[in-house]
Amino acid sequence: MARLLCSLVVLAFAFVPKLVSAACECGYQTHSIKSNENEIFTDVLESDFLHLKDINAQQDWKRQVWDIPAVGTAPWGRNMTLENVILNPLPADVGTKSANGRDPGLELRVSAGEPRGGAVKSGEVATARRDMFYGSFRAGIKYTGQNGTCGAFFFYQSDRAEIDVEFLSKLYQDPAKAADLLLVIHAGPDVPTNELFRPTPLSFRPQDGYHEYRFDWTPERITYYADGQFLWENTVGVPKQAGGLTLNHWSNGDPGWSNGPPAQDALMQFSYIKAYFNTSSDASNADSKLRCKDPSDPNAVCQVPDQTSPPDPRKSTVFLSPNKGLPGNNPPPADATPPTNPPPSEPAQPPANPPPPQKKVSPDNSCGGTNGYTCLGSENGNYPECQPEFGTCGATLPKEPESANQAPESAADRSPDPATNNEPRTATDRKVSPPLTGVCGGAEGYTCLGSQHGDCCSSYGYCGREESYCADPGCQKEFGRCGGGEEDFKFG
Repeated sequence: MARLLCSLVVLAFAFVPKLVSAACECGYQTHSIKSNENEIFTDVLESDFLHLKDINAQQDWKRQVWDIPAVGTAPWGRNMTLENVILNPLPADVGTKSANGRDPGLELRVSAGEPRGGAVKSGEVATARRDMFYGSFRAGIKYTGQNGTCGAFFFYQSDRAEIDVEFLSKLYQDPAKAADLLLVIHAGPDVPTNELFRPTPLSFRPQDGYHEYRFDWTPERITYYADGQFLWENTVGVPKQAGGLTLNHWSNGDPGWSNGPPAQDALMQFSYIKAYFNTSSDASNADSKLRCKDPSDPNAVCQVPDQTSPPDPRKSTVFLSPNKGLPGNNPPPADATPPTNPPPSEPAQPPANPPPPQKKVSPDNSCGGTNGYTCLGSENGNYPECQPEFGTCGATLPKEPESANQAPESAADRSPDPATNNEPRTATDRKVSPPLTGVCGGAEGYTCLGSQHGDCCSSYGYCGREESYCADPGCQKEFGRCGGGEEDFKFG
């Protein structure tokens, strides 16, 4: 970490760069509208969706394919599909109509009507790069006017490191009410939820045209803007890990969140994404040092302009990278795209609650500690948790005493199981979630009770012990424990 932090500050040169279309060899300087301070970042990802004609011809974004069943109060599941990610470019020069006659750009569609197969067809893309470590992130977005969807533009590393800009179209139906943008930060359970969620009224309606939504992320704070106007700043729960960007648009009919599905196909449209960031990639950091040959050159650092009015897709916008995410860009560094990011044609896991990292099996009867060894698969014992009071594998786990006031289990706490002729089963008599994946529920009906990852089965089908799992409104109590935290919100 110390070496990485050194690389983050090495480019803090004492000069003012010019706004030019140079090579930007030594980085990109962004301006904080709120504090009037400047930051310099080494890397760039810019995507001009107004002119991108083939999403498979570029390497920055991957379409995502996954399914989530209906949970909680949602009558439908979510189905992210390839066909609900649509490119609608300008066919020629700026100022002409788009190929489909609509506002141009990348479209994430939520399909209308009663879903077939029990899930609403929706759309999502995510960056191939997962090495973004602090930066300034901007998106030109026109949101749908159709009631019944949720959309998001967000940074994601894990449930404890996420920065969201969220839209709910149900909030934009009454013209007499202010349109709220939902600003959300995911952090650990030690940070109160009410410090991480901020509904913020906008001075415009998101469905009326393109607007730029922006968040700046530094080690000290997260600052949000819309069309250059300050919205909110937070200094708690700031992520400290690298990750990537995700854009999604979905519905599951939940009356407490998305509503829907929409009566007509709903489109969330993107004209551009601009990201200026530091990187956790050793290859990219080494390349930036080689690239920055003369920091004293006034063109070595490019000034990133502030967007202080709604971006007009009929007019040119400033891009500093030569190819703007169009075909011909250099591929991202190999260590910036981990193998867990699947190709677009294969099912991908949803961005929330990913499978926990694989742990090493104990070779010497020890568990936990600095090596983080697991007993699962150990020849000395196969108990799912390394108990601090024992410290070794193979010890008998203590049985928790039953409370004298414990109420008997009700039928509402049990769920039918087709494997036993619909005879209800409790979470305690199911197979424990596999240690390498941490999945729960599903066709196998895995339970999280006794899982090394935690006792709570989230709405996304993974075990965990954090509040985002246990207090998730969609927490699946038939496959584990639920509750034990403040009521959480549902995020994109």
